[in-house]
Amino acid sequence: MSQSPNSDDDYQIEVAAAPRVAAPRRPRTPNPQVDEAIQSGEIELPRSLIIRSSQSPPLERDDHTERTEPPPQVAIEKRARFGRLAWLIAAIAPAIAAIVLRYAQPAVTAPGAQHSAEAESFAQLVGTSLDAAVHTAQLRAAALASSSMLRAGIQTDAATLADMAKDQDVVFGLAAGERVEVFQTGTHAAVSMLRVPGGAAPIPNITVPNIERLDIEGSKVIVVVTAPITQPGGATAGLIALAAPIDLAKPQFAQLSGVALTGFAKPIALGGGAASPTGTTIAVPIATTIKGPTLSITATLAAAPVPATDHFLAYARYACAALATLFLLMYLASVIIRR
Repeated sequence: MSQSPNSDDDYQIEVAAAPRVAAPRRPRTPNPQVDEAIQSGEIELPRSLIIRSSQSPPLERDDHTERTEPPPQVAIEKRARFGRLAWLIAAIAPAIAAIVLRYAQPAVTAPGAQHSAEAESFAQLVGTSLDAAVHTAQLRAAALASSSMLRAGIQTDAATLADMAKDQDVVFGLAAGERVEVFQTGTHAAVSMLRVPGGAAPIPNITVPNIERLDIEGSKVIVVVTAPITQPGGATAGLIALAAPIDLAKPQFAQLSGVALTGFAKPIALGGGAASPTGTTIAVPIATTIKGPTLSITATLAAAPVPATDHFLAYARYACAALATLFLLMYLASVIIRR
């Protein structure tokens, strides 16, 4: 400690610092493995302890393999091909729809080949009525020919047979419009002996038994049948002919007009009024077991109105067909432009 010369009370303390002495270095513990690596220059460190610079040059590969990439032209061609096929695929759907609508729409039948269920059912009814009338007339003629008094009277003359009919020894039960004519045959041609009722018109073209035919008288269809008159020994002495009118039904028709039975010398009207001038004339054959002219039902079929649904289906079908054609043309254009 020393006193300052400027002041009596000020004192300065001076401390002398001792020189710094370095601590003695602890000797390294020898490690044979580390020492050997250091001496050989082969130092292996963990990868986590290796610090790489961000600006280090890239490592070169030993195999010198270059990276190959597909050329961009292949992708472009695939996209172009897919675009062309899209037009073709788009044309398939409306084409299929047009085909389905074509079969869904009712087919329009040509006027010459047009048929009517009403006309066909009526033709079947007429055929059934004709066959039934012929069968009934055959049974009645056979029953009249089997009369014992008629068998006895056929061997006499016409006057005697007429008296027997007048006295009702021989009875013919006839319905309205029917007539009977008795013929004597034997060993000669058929000779008329009696007509019932008296004064009735003769039945023409009677020569042999078992005749079945249809005739026309005025505006009526008649059936003519014959049956043999036999003797006890089985010989044929004559025959009886029965002519009976056939009453054909004349129903009310919904679609037919000018309905007529054709096949005879002139047509026979069966109802339906006058033929429609705007309709279609149709003819339906009549199936019968009777030998004779080919009969048929002719009529005029009224033109049926076309439903609005048919027009809608037709328009939709045309639209689908046009759309399919457009897409197909676009596909063809894309193929031509690509070439």
